[in-house]
Amino acid sequence: MSFVSAPAAGTPILRNTPQQIDAAARELAAGTGPIAIDTERASAYRYDDRAFLIQLRRHGTGTFLIDPEAEPEATRRMAKVVNEATWVLHAAHTDLPCLLALGWYPKALHDTQIAGQILGTERIGLSAMLEAYFDIEVPKDKGNADWSRRPLTPAMLNYAALDVEWLLELLECCLNDLAAVDRTRWYSEECAHILAAATPLAAHDWTGLKGLSSLRRALPRRIAHDLWEARDEMARRSDISPESILRSRDLVEIAGRAERDRGGALRHLNSCLHRSRARMKPRVRKHLAELISDALMSDPSDVENQQFHPPRITTRGIPDHKIWPAEYPRAAAYADAILNAAQRAADDLEIRLDTIVTRKNLRRAAWQCWRAEDSGALARAEDAIAEWEDLLGEQWTELGLRSWQVEVLLNATAPAVVGVFAG
Repeated sequence: MSFVSAPAAGTPILRNTPQQIDAAARELAAGTGPIAIDTERASAYRYDDRAFLIQLRRHGTGTFLIDPEAEPEATRRMAKVVNEATWVLHAAHTDLPCLLALGWYPKALHDTQIAGQILGTERIGLSAMLEAYFDIEVPKDKGNADWSRRPLTPAMLNYAALDVEWLLELLECCLNDLAAVDRTRWYSEECAHILAAATPLAAHDWTGLKGLSSLRRALPRRIAHDLWEARDEMARRSDISPESILRSRDLVEIAGRAERDRGGALRHLNSCLHRSRARMKPRVRKHLAELISDALMSDPSDVENQQFHPPRITTRGIPDHKIWPAEYPRAAAYADAILNAAQRAADDLEIRLDTIVTRKNLRRAAWQCWRAEDSGALARAEDAIAEWEDLLGEQWTELGLRSWQVEVLLNATAPAVVGVFAG
C-alpha cells in the first residue's frame, strides 16, 4: 500500500477572487461527465455548518478548490455550471445542506458511501474505500480542523484535494460491482431518496436541542429554552459554535437540576462556563445565572405556557416494546419472527440490517400484524400470505422505505408472519 500526501498534479490553488472562481466555472463547463464534489465545514468552531471550502473535480479539468466565504456571489454563479451536471459525493447527506444553501442543486446524484453500504462493504469511510479499491492511503488527520481559518496550509489544501482526487474512479468501480450483484436499482433508489430528502441549512431551533426529550416538566424546559436562546444569540453574534459556549449536554443537565437544586445548578453552570472554549466574560456568566433565577421565580402560570410542555409523542398507539412479551405476547411473537427473518435476509445479502430497515420500523410492522390478527381482519385462507404481504408492504411504504427494501423484507418476513399467524 502506498501513502499519498498530495494530488498527482500538485497542490491546487485556493480560488478566492471573482476572476479565479469564474475561470474555474468556465473550465468545469468544458469538462465531461459528472462532477466530484466535497466540502469542508467548521461547525465545531463557527455558528453553523456552512461550507468554508468546496472541492470539485471533473474529467478533463482537474481539481478546483473554492473559497465560498471569500466570494459568495461568485460561488453562487457557479450554479449555472454545476447544476447542469450529475454530482458524485461521499456521504452526500452531510454536504448537501451547505451546497443547497448556495443555490447549488445537482441534476442527479451519486454517493459512493451509499454504494459501499449496498455492496456490504465493511468500512464505508472514503479513506477505507480508497484503500480497498486502489491500495492507497491518504491523510486522515485534518477532518476536524478549523477550515474557517485563513490562510489554509499546503497540507490542508492537499488533504482537501485528495478527497475528490479518486472519487470519479471510485464511483466507476462501485457501479461495476453493483451491476455484478444486480443491486444497481437499489443503489439508484437510495441516491434519489437522499437527494429528495435534502434541505438547505436551516435556522437553529431550541426544540432541536439534543437531550431535550429527557426534560418532561415545563419549568426545566423553560430554563433550557432561556439558556438556549441566550447561547444562540451569543454564538450567532460572534460566529462561534454554540457548543464552545455551553455544551448541550451541560445545558440540559443544568436545566434538569435547577428545579430541585438551584445552588447545584448554578455551580455547575459556573464550572462549565469557566472551562468554556469561548472564555466567557463574568457579565455573561451573571446573565445566564440570572436567567435561571428568573425562571425559578416566575409565575407558575407563565411557565405552564404551552411552548414549554413536551410535545405529545405520536406512537400510533404502540406501547413500549419492552412490555410486549408480558402484556402483548402475540405482538412479541410477530416481532421476533419478523426481526429474525429480516436479519437472516441481511446476512444472506451480506449487508447490514440497518441498510435495509431500522428495528423500530420492524416493530411497527409487527404491531400492525398483531392488530390485524386481533381484529379478525385476516382470514385463515390458503392465500393468506398475499394478504400479509399487502399489510406489511403498505406499512413499510407508508414509513418511507424504498421499493427495493420492501421487496427484500416481504420475501423474507411474509412466510415467517404466516407461520406465527397459523401457529
